[in-house]
Amino acid sequence: MPDHMIVPVEWKAASGSPGELEGYASVFGNVDADGDVVMPGAFKKTLTDWSHSRQPLPLIADHDLSTAGVIGSVHDAREDATGLRVRARFSSDQKAQSVRTRWSRAT
Repeated sequence: MPDHMIVPVEWKAASGSPGELEGYASVFGNVDADGDVVMPGAFKKTLTDWSHSRQPLPLIADHDLSTAGVIGSVHDAREDATGLRVRARFSSDQKAQSVRTRWSRAT
């Protein structure tokens, strides 16, 4: 398995706001490096549980599931015919803003 996997991703600044992003966190039907495929309905329970929680979903950088990997929060997530579409806000800390500015220069 490769150390890094590069996949085409398209993110946009949400509503023209540089502190928010909108795009797909997961697309249905793609086969990943381990042969896994995400199918429609995969996020249904998590999204239902989240909608009843008062906790925000964390926006994670580089699959880093530690506290250091949190760079913001997801404030809207829903499945559509394509996959899991999210809107998220970057936090104001230095790491989050570094990721945001690198991302915005690349788009």
